[in-house]
Amino acid sequence: MLPGASPAPAQDAPPAPPPASLGRFLDWPHDRLSALVETVARGADGLLSGNRVADAPTGSYVSLGGAATLLRAGDGEDTTRAITRVKLALPRTEERLQLLVDRGLSSLTRSDAQRDAEVAIDQAAVDDSPFAALRLLAVDRLKLRIGTDVGARLRLPFDPFARLRADRSVALGPWTLLFSETLLTTRLTRFQSTTQFALQRPLSRSVGLTLLSDATWRERSRRFDLSQTATLLWQAHDRTLVGLEAGVIGVTEPDTVLTAWTLSLRLRHRLHRDWLLLEVRPQVLFPRDRGFQPVPALTLQLEAFFGAGYLR
Repeated sequence: MLPGASPAPAQDAPPAPPPASLGRFLDWPHDRLSALVETVARGADGLLSGNRVADAPTGSYVSLGGAATLLRAGDGEDTTRAITRVKLALPRTEERLQLLVDRGLSSLTRSDAQRDAEVAIDQAAVDDSPFAALRLLAVDRLKLRIGTDVGARLRLPFDPFARLRADRSVALGPWTLLFSETLLTTRLTRFQSTTQFALQRPLSRSVGLTLLSDATWRERSRRFDLSQTATLLWQAHDRTLVGLEAGVIGVTEPDTVLTAWTLSLRLRHRLHRDWLLLEVRPQVLFPRDRGFQPVPALTLQLEAFFGAGYLR
């Protein structure tokens, strides 16, 4: 017997019944719905094939949840938003086709902190409408990826869209240079183009640094929206991710000016196994139209993932 080991139970002793727990109560509906997601994915694959970061989902998954942003009295109204994300990879197409459902079509290239800051200073419109799309990965070689999305916002009036995205990564010693170009056109918001340059570097096995420059040209406003952010990510352990993001935001019309700068802290924790996640994000915005006086906010987000192998 190993030191400190408990004595073995008698051979005729019946096994103790498993204790009832909240975790097992949550697991039962989660596992049933995950099986349903896989069934739907296989069905969609058969129909169409013919031929997020430490906890970012990569395989087929469904993500459901909600987020609430709380503001100080006098700074505005509290807001809530739903989280609805679906990605179904179709393996019979060699995973070149995917079905997508998400929200915030125009802001997918932004971090949550940057999106909230741009909305708060009226530099971008609130865009929380769900959309559905079929994604085709056209090229994936030599570190170059080109993909196209065709779909529509799930709202009235009907708003179809098409999106083309190209990205490439290049190793530069300890740094990695990433470039991406995203072209988006919709019937209602017309054309916009987003160019991004990023430099990433691991500082240790659990800490990474990202420097990101972003420029978005929108046809409706006839200007560039600019931003520069620095993000420090720390994988505290296998259940907790900590991110610190600082950024500046500006525009080019009618003059090139700094419109705000932001500071946010992101705490993302797996509450149960790898599918129930809580995120807490305090953020301070310093908008130009308030004399760069601080406007604090707190966002609470709960998100559940369903599927098999979505964190592979």
